[in-house]
Amino acid sequence: MDTSLTHPALTALRTMPTRPAPTTLFDPKSGTVSIGRHPEGNDAELALFEPTGAIPTRITGVPGSGTTTLLDTLMAAEAGTDMVTSVLVDLAGPQTATAVPDRAADTTGNAIRLLTELQELVLTRTRALACDPTLGPFRPTAENPLITLTLVRLTLLIDADPKIGHLLESITPFARLAGLSLRAVDTPDAPPSGLLTRYFRGGNLVDLLAGRPGHRRDQVLPGMGLLTPQFGDPHPFRAWPPLPSA
Repeated sequence: MDTSLTHPALTALRTMPTRPAPTTLFDPKSGTVSIGRHPEGNDAELALFEPTGAIPTRITGVPGSGTTTLLDTLMAAEAGTDMVTSVLVDLAGPQTATAVPDRAADTTGNAIRLLTELQELVLTRTRALACDPTLGPFRPTAENPLITLTLVRLTLLIDADPKIGHLLESITPFARLAGLSLRAVDTPDAPPSGLLTRYFRGGNLVDLLAGRPGHRRDQVLPGMGLLTPQFGDPHPFRAWPPLPSA
């Protein structure tokens, strides 16, 4: 299995089919979302949850690498099922082209209020599990959906108001069990710090490589990168391309 963007992988990923319908991207049985293709032609699947709970994800890339398109695919997939609720914190406002989150915050004040609500929800779910062991491993349902929390430019969010970082650090110890998957989107040189480092280290990594030093722009196209599942090895993939303009 190729674990880098070698010439054969780049060649295989230059041409991509149209993104499938959003309602087909999320597989509730496996807990995965199809985010693109591997060079071998099979879908690149990002795990959102497993029997032990929700899985965190880091998405890294420089401007122009395809992060916005990837987020659009993820939120379109999540909008296509009632088993996932999408929450977005982005001080620049939602940038996705064809999909919008269920809830969003674009100011530090709104972000703090939203995170405070999520903190209470996580604690409520955790207490319920502690009181009723028969509930078993987490499985999302329409009544008890998986929640994805996408944090765009996480480092800047925390710099904007330290309370954001404190809230996140209070949420992450219970997030997996409570069915909350945090998604940190940032540049490669801005990894999470403090308690968040350990949390994200135990999850997926989507590293988009276009525009990086050492990667030719005519070869490494937007959306190309490496997908590393939790406890797995990196494997080349390319994110589904943006949908054509109407």
